[in-house]
Amino acid sequence: MKQFLASSLILLAAASASALDKPLDQLRVYINPGHGSWTVNDRPYPIVGHGEYSRTDTDTLNFFESNTNLRKGFGMLERLHEMGLSFDASLGQTGERHQIGAARDMNNNIVMSHVKCGPYHADNGTADQLGADAPADLQYYNRSLSEICEEVDANDFDIFISIHSNGQVEGASTNFPLIIYRGYDTPASGTGLDLQQQMDSRAIAQSIWPHASGNGHQNWTHYRVTQNVRGDIDFYGSATTNRHGYRGYLGVLKHGVRGCLIEGFYHTYQPARHQAMNFDVDWLEGAAYARGVADWLGIEKEPTGDIYGVVRDRDTKFSHKYYTPASATDDEYLPINGIKAVLWKEGKRIGEYVTDQNYNGAFVFRGLQPGDYEVTFDGWHYAESEPLPVTVEAASTSYPKAWLSQVQNAGNRAVFAYDLDMKRLPDGQFNFSFLLSGDAADARILITREGEETPEAEIDLGPQSKTADGARIWTEYDASLLDAAATYHWSVEATGYPVYK
Repeated sequence: MKQFLASSLILLAAASASALDKPLDQLRVYINPGHGSWTVNDRPYPIVGHGEYSRTDTDTLNFFESNTNLRKGFGMLERLHEMGLSFDASLGQTGERHQIGAARDMNNNIVMSHVKCGPYHADNGTADQLGADAPADLQYYNRSLSEICEEVDANDFDIFISIHSNGQVEGASTNFPLIIYRGYDTPASGTGLDLQQQMDSRAIAQSIWPHASGNGHQNWTHYRVTQNVRGDIDFYGSATTNRHGYRGYLGVLKHGVRGCLIEGFYHTYQPARHQAMNFDVDWLEGAAYARGVADWLGIEKEPTGDIYGVVRDRDTKFSHKYYTPASATDDEYLPINGIKAVLWKEGKRIGEYVTDQNYNGAFVFRGLQPGDYEVTFDGWHYAESEPLPVTVEAASTSYPKAWLSQVQNAGNRAVFAYDLDMKRLPDGQFNFSFLLSGDAADARILITREGEETPEAEIDLGPQSKTADGARIWTEYDASLLDAAATYHWSVEATGYPVYK
């Protein structure tokens, strides 16, 4: 993805007071982007063009909740700073952790639990996998929840926000936000908890809700009208008390600071996961949470607005084993990769954005002055369309949808596989690899028993790119799925992208 757009940072008067009867430049907010490492504990899921999670040789360009949560955290931090909360980007934490940065310095008024993501260790094994061999530096990136709570309590924070995404059944269409605070659904009904903290936390969650649920590109399946804001004790049906006497269910909320945990969307709804692979989209989600915090504080929000649009092919439906859209929704149609969106205002070119290769069709423009804009699109095999009108309002994100039609198809570009290689691995896997002569819209490996014509096994690899240096494409297959007494042959079938007149 590429964005070329000049925007200005406008800080509001820091002397303004908040609902906490505290000047803005003294308010302290702690942001916890959940998780932090590229392991199985970080909710990894494959996206189109990538494979399943592997403990070793981990594909960090796949979906990891840690990556997307971190970008949301940065969006929230920067948007709060735009609204007048104090943050000094020149500060730098000292220490041994891999989280060194301005947002890890406790002298700042906006702090994050971590500012980088990475492996647990060199072989990317988790503590359970490594057992007694787990090295001392295992948690460079993932931090224990009790450690985070201790840090929150010890540094006089006013608000705590934990950012996550949700998961249920892979490939299902379930998708809705959930915001949880420590306590009961009806705070006054519970005992043993600070009533005012519960009431404040619930109010913060309710203020964030319309901003979290307001994303016009998410296919929400529930809670379009009602709020899904819950106390963790009632929601999970149980609670424990930690050594400091904080009672609740979620470990990351067991501290004395008002706030909540946000499950922003279901990453097991695969189109939503592909949307989250655009980190500018994640940034805007975190920025939207900041608007909710500002509403609760009663402070003035930023004077600029943002655009998050999606461009799709109106004539082509798209599905894949890693991309199962909900029926009768916009998600059924192909999000267009690699198309240039150009932003115009009163005939003047303001900026441009190139959609990424992750099947979300997203284009983002931030920090725009309120007013009327137009977006045009430049794609070599799409017909010219009327400019897409977009109205930008202050402290708001616009969610336009663009629909393009392809020009006449004259067939598919030729592409073939070469330099095929197969190795039998010690763990019983076959390792297949090959090179492609060009980009493929789809590729698969066919395994055929000798003397037969119909393949006995097929490995669907999805779209594949031939990089400039001709990098090999590889995948593994379990040898136990084949007849050990038979002889097999394998081949690669690749389909090129359409050629247009």
